[in-house]
Amino acid sequence: MSLRIKYSLHVFGDIQSRYLNYILGSLRPKIFQQNLVFDTRSGAIAIELDWSRPNSANFISNSDPRTNSETELIASVGDGDFSGLGLSFVYFPSRRERHRYEMDVREIKEMVMRTASRMEKAEQMLSKVLLEMPRQDDSPYLVIASIPVFWSDFLVDVRNARVREEVSGFGLSNQREYIPPSFNFTGLERRLRLDDNSTVQAQRNGLVVLNFRVRIRAQDARGTHGFFPCSIDLVLRKFVVRAAAVYSASGIAGPYLLSIMLRVRIPLRGIYGGMGPNDEVEAELIPPQDYPFPIMQADDLVEVDRVIRPLCDQAHQLFGRAASPSFDRAGDWTGPED
Repeated sequence: MSLRIKYSLHVFGDIQSRYLNYILGSLRPKIFQQNLVFDTRSGAIAIELDWSRPNSANFISNSDPRTNSETELIASVGDGDFSGLGLSFVYFPSRRERHRYEMDVREIKEMVMRTASRMEKAEQMLSKVLLEMPRQDDSPYLVIASIPVFWSDFLVDVRNARVREEVSGFGLSNQREYIPPSFNFTGLERRLRLDDNSTVQAQRNGLVVLNFRVRIRAQDARGTHGFFPCSIDLVLRKFVVRAAAVYSASGIAGPYLLSIMLRVRIPLRGIYGGMGPNDEVEAELIPPQDYPFPIMQADDLVEVDRVIRPLCDQAHQLFGRAASPSFDRAGDWTGPED
C-alpha cells in the first residue's frame, strides 16, 4: 500500500502557518475516511514536519520497510507563514484501486479559511468564559477551560447517560466521588466539593470549565497569604484527564484549545517545600489581579504531561521559579498523584 500526496502553493489569503496541522487534521477523515492513516500499526505512514530551517517548513518523506509503504508529501512556506495551500491531487490506492479522491484549489481554500475562522472563534469563547466564572469571596480562583476547535451549538447531548456519568465523576482525587450534576442553561454543572463553591461545567457547545476555589493559608503578620503553586500543576493535570473522558463520552475528537486563568484578589506569597520533610521556602509575592495564561493547542488530550507542561512552567515562573518542579528533565510527571 502506498500513499502519495502532492501539494503546491497558491496565494489566496493571509493564513498563518500555525493552522497547518489542523488543516491536515481536518483533511484526514474526509480523504481517507478513517483516523488511522498515520498509524504505522495499520500499515500507514507517519509524516514529520520539520521546522529546523528558519525560512521554510517541509514535510519529510518517510517509509516503512516492514509494510513496503511510502509517502511523498512536499510543501514549502516562506518566513514562517504560508499564504495558501492548493492541492494538485490526492491518491490513495488500495488493493483493488477503489479509493481515489481529487480536490481542487477552491475546495482546499474554503477548508483553510473555515479552519482559521473556527480557531479564532474558539479562542474568543475560551477567553470569554475564563472571565465569566463567578467568585464568591476573596479566595483565589483557578479557572481552567477547554474547547474543541470545531465546536458548535448543541455539540454535546447533555441528556446522554455516559456524559452525565463522566461529569458526575469529575473530581480531582484518585478516589472518584460521584456527585450528580444539575441541568442549567448552558448544559451540566457539578459541585466539585460539597464544602465550597468550586464547580465544573460541561456546556452544550463542547466547553468544559472548572472554577476552582484555591485553598490558602491564613493571613500572616505581613498581611499576605501563603499559596502553594504546585497545586496548579495537580489541578490542571486532573482536569485534562477528566475533560478527555467527557469528550470521549460525547464522541468529540480533537483538536482542542486549553487555557487557564489565576484570579487573585489578595496578595499571595508562593510556598515551596525545602530540603527536609517539614522545611518550607518562600517564593515571590504576587499582587492581586487576573493572570490569563496563553491558549494551548492540542491535537488530543492523551499525552497529558506534554499538553500541560508549558502552562505549569509559566505558573511557577509567576512566582520567580525557572520551571515547574512537578516534571523531570524528560518532561515526565514526578509530582503528587493526589
